[in-house]
Amino acid sequence: MKNYRLCFLLYFACILLISTGCQPQGIPDPDAEKIQELEQKLTEQAQQMTQVAPKSSESQNDANTSDETESNNEVDEMFYPSISEYPLDDRYEIWRDDCPPNAIEVGVPIFMRYNWYTETEDQVQSFKESVINQIAINGSTIPSETYLGKTLCEEGYYYTTVYVLIGTLEPGEYEIETINSFNNKIFDGEKWYGPGTDDNRYSESCELLVGQAIDNEGEISTEDTPVPCNRAKFISESIADDTEFNPGETFTQTWTIRNDGTCIWDKGYRVIFNEGDQMSGESSYYLDREVKPGDTIKLSVHLTAPNNPGEYKGYWNIQAPDRELFTFFWAQIIVKGRDQIDFIFIKNNDPNIIIENIEILAGSLLPHDLYLDNVNIQPGEMRKITKFDNTRPGTIFETIPAGVYKISFEQPERIVGPYLEVNIQKDGQIIEFPGF
Repeated sequence: MKNYRLCFLLYFACILLISTGCQPQGIPDPDAEKIQELEQKLTEQAQQMTQVAPKSSESQNDANTSDETESNNEVDEMFYPSISEYPLDDRYEIWRDDCPPNAIEVGVPIFMRYNWYTETEDQVQSFKESVINQIAINGSTIPSETYLGKTLCEEGYYYTTVYVLIGTLEPGEYEIETINSFNNKIFDGEKWYGPGTDDNRYSESCELLVGQAIDNEGEISTEDTPVPCNRAKFISESIADDTEFNPGETFTQTWTIRNDGTCIWDKGYRVIFNEGDQMSGESSYYLDREVKPGDTIKLSVHLTAPNNPGEYKGYWNIQAPDRELFTFFWAQIIVKGRDQIDFIFIKNNDPNIIIENIEILAGSLLPHDLYLDNVNIQPGEMRKITKFDNTRPGTIFETIPAGVYKISFEQPERIVGPYLEVNIQKDGQIIEFPGF
């Protein structure tokens, strides 16, 4: 790990040398003096660090370690203030597409990192406000925490370094995947990312080996890695990511999961909603049968697409009887924009009532309730409705979005019946009174 720290210090020494002279568009550098001081200190340290012992070795010089840690923390506080609670000497940093070839030590927090480059400072800020970072381990997404660095400048480009905290891992071999998506459309100076583009979601991965321990000579133990009690493998899902649904449409997401641990999943295990967009899905339910190691099970949640267009993603996982959470799986959908209804027909099937007025409640679909006065639909008559509010000058609705509405029909001096729910989904739909 010390070798990684040496590279890190050399890297930042170079960055600091560049940063002092990189100020496109006349942007002032309020940290210039501190940068110069740190530049000198880091350069001297990098020159002295020709050989270091492994992290667990007892041969380290306490005084030197203290000085190095102090300087490393200064770098963190300056460029990455939110990550400074994890000292550089006590964490591993892995580039998201380039895991180290050798095993790393057990019990040390692991960060996946990458840089994001743009042409302008504002583009970096847009990235920070829009990006969503996720980590998947062996195909299962885990909860993670993102740390964003300050906006820096290098050779005419602006950039920030992103750290995603993976946490500590048990001994074993892992495929670590970094997944990026965006809440909003952003531009980096060359291409667009985000909703409606070809690059709304992409990922990079690498293989990581976590060893049993590091012995006194700095070697990773080659003892067999024990299989944990609770471990699962994602096999497949019934609804692919970014499948499109209409607002309010119901669907079932089913995941096929394999028990890759050593413990039997009995009926004390349950599926539990973890975070994100629940989409009216189950909060939790217990397994209906035992799942032995090596067996698979299909786990389902019944969901409803939200009313508003956009991207939605919800996470569920398995919880053991001792409340241990393991393996994450998700439903990720796109809700399409609603179709617009240009006209409907109202048919009066009551032989004794004249429908004089119609009221349509807005619910979440419209900015206000709609009123159609003096429509005067006679018994047995069917009337085409093309304007959905004739009582508010300047706000006549020529169309309404498809969806479920509550409608009442009025005759002079009184309401005819209660509000009735009507699912309006297409032009020319006939709404009959009474008897929807």
